[in-house]
Amino acid sequence: MPRGIDISEFNGDINIRALDPDFVIIRAGDGNYVDVDVFENIEKCRESGIPYGLYWLIRDWSIADAEKTAAKLCEFASAQPVPPSVGIWCDVEGEYDDDPSAAIPFVDAFCRTVEDCGYYAGIYCNQHYHNKS
Repeated sequence: MPRGIDISEFNGDINIRALDPDFVIIRAGDGNYVDVDVFENIEKCRESGIPYGLYWLIRDWSIADAEKTAAKLCEFASAQPVPPSVGIWCDVEGEYDDDPSAAIPFVDAFCRTVEDCGYYAGIYCNQHYHNKS
């Protein structure tokens, strides 16, 4: 089974190569915030030859917001020297703790848009969300 890690600015100056993952999922943003290390983390993966994907943490969205964010993330991904080969992921942890199923329309819109852009779409969540949705 492939072994992957997720990274963001909260990991600081991480040595991805030393961790030797099979793939990396990089946080591109959270709500309206762009992760300050997204470019650096993409470059580390590129230099190491490690496949990567991108994820975005959704907040209290509308379906239109989900589609707009996914389209912008796809545009960003396509502009990279090495586009993500591990997909573009919708992170639903946090905002919908009380009712994870409330996120389904936004996640669905996000993932449909990502797939329409030609990328694999994934849902990034913990087991609590998975079991309650």
